[in-house]
Amino acid sequence: METSTCPACGSGRGGDAVDLSPLLGVTSDCKPWSQSGLIYFCSRCGLIQKQLNESWREDCRIIYQNYEMYSQGDGQEQSIFLDDGAMPRSERLLSNVMNGYGLPDSGSLIDIGCGNGSFLKVAHRVLPKLKLTGVEWDGRHKAMIEAIPGVQAFIEFDALNDTAIYEVAVLIHALEHMEAPREILSRIARLLNDNGHLVIQVPDWVQNPLDLVIQDHAFHFSQNSLQYLLGQVGLRIAELHNDWVPKEISLHAVKNGSDTVKPDIVHNRPSHRDLTDGIGILSGFIKQCYDSFGTKPFYVFGSSIGAAWLASHFDEQITGWIDEDPIRQGRTFLNRPIHSPESADRSIPIAISLAPVVAKKVFSRMRNLGFSIGAVVGLQD
Repeated sequence: METSTCPACGSGRGGDAVDLSPLLGVTSDCKPWSQSGLIYFCSRCGLIQKQLNESWREDCRIIYQNYEMYSQGDGQEQSIFLDDGAMPRSERLLSNVMNGYGLPDSGSLIDIGCGNGSFLKVAHRVLPKLKLTGVEWDGRHKAMIEAIPGVQAFIEFDALNDTAIYEVAVLIHALEHMEAPREILSRIARLLNDNGHLVIQVPDWVQNPLDLVIQDHAFHFSQNSLQYLLGQVGLRIAELHNDWVPKEISLHAVKNGSDTVKPDIVHNRPSHRDLTDGIGILSGFIKQCYDSFGTKPFYVFGSSIGAAWLASHFDEQITGWIDEDPIRQGRTFLNRPIHSPESADRSIPIAISLAPVVAKKVFSRMRNLGFSIGAVVGLQD
């Protein structure tokens, strides 16, 4: 079974079908979801897409109707923990952009898929002369966005004026939700001035197979497929990284780059074997949980996507969550308490349901604190 055309590389074969069942799903706002389904893998560029039919659209309608952004942190963006300490995701992204190719310090910036304004707040603090515009698909956060210093306007996507011109556009964890990514990027490119900048961040399915089971993600990107997609709309890549924020792809493109821009960045194309290995990691982790915990209660490290996905499979056994983010500690997630590592009961074992690149580091930290760890994504052997 095949789809028609890959929107990233234009291949006539949209992709070979892969069934994620019996793995269950999760929503992008961190709620368990009772099913997964078919995905399609493009062997030419490595792009993966969901089966974008009416059933999937109805799922998305239900998910977005009750969407809660960062509910486990009282609406505050999650922190990213690296060797240099913890920092909110938007702040870490913008810091890397500014330390690299950089952005203009004046003009206008449009944040498409601005959510509750996490990036806009950071942008005003770092680049206070920029005039900011937030765009979302509905107006539920309109008053919140308009109250952010530096914001000139909030616009619902359907009312976006295609004649407006901006120096900077950002798409942070938005592109993966869109059914027509090439058309969206073409439209954004037309909104940029002749020397405009585009900053994108999306999940990296190669580093993080958990992205595959997020039900409302229409597409799952690799560095290679995202590079193909930008080439389709005539933007030149200045920087493309998957280590600025672990398990995320961060891309900085320009409309008319100078000779310092590297237009021919090449990344290894993920293979069908990479996909089956990723699915195998998730299936192996679920089996490891059954083997390690049986019917006994256990903690889950984290309180985001991976934790909610594990709750889809083991809801009754999960007794609580362990999180290093002080903003979340002492709160609840899925009606269970979020503990700090220091306050958690050492007699209860832990499952670490995170991207493998992150899970390995957390495993070492928790083991050094004396926890019994029963299951870790990517450490099944």
